[in-house]
Amino acid sequence: YEIYTNFKRRNIEKNWILFEIQKKELAIYSHSPKLDIVKLNLHNKKKYASQYKSFNYNNFFWEKKYGEIRGGAGVFEYNKYYISIFQSSIKTIKGLIYNTGLLVMDKKNLKPMLISKRPILNYTNLSNDLFIKENILNKQAYRAVYPTGYINNGNHLYISYGVNDYMFGISLFNINSLMKDMIKLEVHDKYD
Repeated sequence: YEIYTNFKRRNIEKNWILFEIQKKELAIYSHSPKLDIVKLNLHNKKKYASQYKSFNYNNFFWEKKYGEIRGGAGVFEYNKYYISIFQSSIKTIKGLIYNTGLLVMDKKNLKPMLISKRPILNYTNLSNDLFIKENILNKQAYRAVYPTGYINNGNHLYISYGVNDYMFGISLFNINSLMKDMIKLEVHDKYD
């Protein structure tokens, strides 16, 4: 397969989030600096992804505080929304700190509408004892807590996560509570 490389921020985005809605196989190619969603054609060996939707939106407050948004654990349906579980990382003097947040998209057109005010999952949610072991797989990571999967069970959201590339955990969240802790996004342009 050829790599999809039509975006300017980096040549190749490796953290795609695959999901399916209304029998369309899609992927969030990039959350930032704009939301780029591609349509998948997994049977076409020459070009298996093409641009589907793209939105410029203001997420700079998140990136300034919690780092560049990249990849995540998936997209799930909730009421009139699709919600993406994303990860970000920010450089500190001691190394990278990873954070998990939510991006809420309108169910009709996937337009980004809301973003978490603060990380729903990061090292501050966990015991310091989990970080005693050095991250031997990623020497740049200082406090790596990253989402790896989810189960949406009504109003309960279970998110699985990795810790410093050597430990696994699961956290339970109330989706209604998470939805109350969001910031409205300003969308500047929309391209279909």
